[in-house]
Amino acid sequence: MLYFVYKKKVFEGIKMILLKSFFRKKTTKNYFIIFLITIILLVVFIIGKNYCINLINENYTGSFIQITDTKDKYQSLLNNSSFKSVKKGVIYGDDNDNIVIIEASNIKEDNVIYVSNEYSELINKTINVYNTDLKIIDTYNSNVPNQFIGSKNTIEKLIEKTNKTVFLVDLNNWNNYDKVVNKLNKEYKNILTYINEQSDFDYKPVITALDIFIILNIIILIIVIAIACFNIIEDEKKINTLYNYIGYSKIQIKLLTFAKIIFLVISNLLICLVIYIILDNIFLS
Repeated sequence: MLYFVYKKKVFEGIKMILLKSFFRKKTTKNYFIIFLITIILLVVFIIGKNYCINLINENYTGSFIQITDTKDKYQSLLNNSSFKSVKKGVIYGDDNDNIVIIEASNIKEDNVIYVSNEYSELINKTINVYNTDLKIIDTYNSNVPNQFIGSKNTIEKLIEKTNKTVFLVDLNNWNNYDKVVNKLNKEYKNILTYINEQSDFDYKPVITALDIFIILNIIILIIVIAIACFNIIEDEKKINTLYNYIGYSKIQIKLLTFAKIIFLVISNLLICLVIYIILDNIFLS
């Protein structure tokens, strides 16, 4: 029993020596550097793309897609991964369908609404919406004159009295605006968009270029890993005889070679993960 424990400890010690010698080799250092450069470039391109997407989203602050449909569509819209948020509302008036009343989380009082500054003359007046009296108590700053706001409970009560519900959708990624709208037009009949761009600069060509760089970088990374793995296996064949002399089986030799490759890749990934977290906190937080 003691003999087997001693033999196991000897083998473990030899493994550590062999792994250390592997990482000290010039070829291993070259592989490490190539891996590191390739993965760092990939991280930089990904961070750059996400940063541009954030700039686009900021540029479209206040923009939304308006969908008019039945209330039962709310859950499917809410579960759509393309949407950042979905607000519910109702259309006000039979002859003026461009006026909508939307739920607002900051309003707690029921049966009151706020109007945009353009409708300030309506303050303290009461309007009847689907046989419900709503008092207009104040105005709020809005880039959309035809949008009134009320509490969530108020909007829910109004929705129960009509088959026509309005949904205001904000996107997670406004760079995909065209694709999302095209898809929505196939699923819903009544789609309106309100675009509020802060700047005229078009980030889409930059994101397209970064996507190409990311794909090329991934292809290069796969090729580099494949070549490195092949070369490491070929290089290790020269020392396999020594492994046999000191008591390693063929399976142990293969596992040791595999461990060297894994350690090489994981060490690079850990370094790049740290770099990604640092860049993410600098540019995306």
